[in-house]
Amino acid sequence: MKVVIAIDSFKGSMSSIEAGEAAAAGIRKVYSEAKTKVYPLADGGEGTVRALAQGLGGSLENVTVTGPLGAPVVCEYAIWEKRNIGGSGRIDFVGKEMMAVSENA
Repeated sequence: MKVVIAIDSFKGSMSSIEAGEAAAAGIRKVYSEAKTKVYPLADGGEGTVRALAQGLGGSLENVTVTGPLGAPVVCEYAIWEKRNIGGSGRIDFVGKEMMAVSENA
């Protein structure tokens, strides 16, 4: 049996990959012969940047910015190589907003 698992994150408790791995472990416990493949999934909200980085083999970075009320806020963004359009580069995301595309970064 082959099983593809793609579960959204559980806000504040588990990332998409962690949830998928937990499901995969349960499936393999019941069906020891099962082959499982876990993919990250996000709906555009919390967890989207992390799912993109994990799904595309990128890395996560943190930066401190000034929030809407003037207090410092730590934001996470993802960097990964563009594999299917030739050359290497970076696509930087902060939250859900694409901030920069840098060729040959």
